[in-house]
Amino acid sequence: MKKTWLIDADILIERERGNPAFERWSKSGGQFATADIVRGQFLYGVAATKDLARRKRGEKFYFERIGATVATRNLKDFSSMGCPCENPLK
Repeated sequence: MKKTWLIDADILIERERGNPAFERWSKSGGQFATADIVRGQFLYGVAATKDLARRKRGEKFYFERIGATVATRNLKDFSSMGCPCENPLK
C-alpha cells in the first residue's frame, strides 16, 4: 500500500531549494497533500526574505506547484499571506 504524505513547510522549502532527495522521494509513488497553514507558513517565509532573487524563486515555486485556491470563510487572513483564496459558501 502506498503512503499518503501530509507535507510540512520544511519539506516544501527543501524542494524549492532543489534538494535532489525530494525528487527521489516524490517519485516513490505515494500521494501528497499539504495543509493550509503549511502553505501560509511557506509564503510567509518567502515574503520575509530580503534576497529578491530568492523571494521570486519561492513565489514562482509556490504558484506553479502548490498554488491551489484555499476554500475558506477567513479571506482576510489567507489573502494577507498571499494565498489565493475564495469563500465558496458566499
